[in-house]
Amino acid sequence: MQKMLVKVNKEKMKELGISEYYIDLTLHDAFDEGHFFVEEQEDGAILYSGNPEYPNYLGLFGIAYSILSDDEIFMSVCEKWIWYDNDDTGDGSFAEEDVLEVIKNDENFD
Repeated sequence: MQKMLVKVNKEKMKELGISEYYIDLTLHDAFDEGHFFVEEQEDGAILYSGNPEYPNYLGLFGIAYSILSDDEIFMSVCEKWIWYDNDDTGDGSFAEEDVLEVIKNDENFD
């Protein structure tokens, strides 16, 4: 089972003149309806969980990563992005990967 948690900085969006509609469309494009369960968290973050009834939901997380990481506007306001994976171990525990940190380290690698 995989999950992805995404949170944008709404204050920064206002400062930069980025509409919530743009960010909503970007997330909608990345996380195709029906293939993910969507839960809004108390802090405003959105948790996307893979739908095991869809046969290739794991690959869709890779597509979502590509769409979001390539979108400069989204990246400028994303403040939290965590990828959870439990490798279907059955024990309910998840490994966490801070996607923003990974991207930052990759950019610094050049």
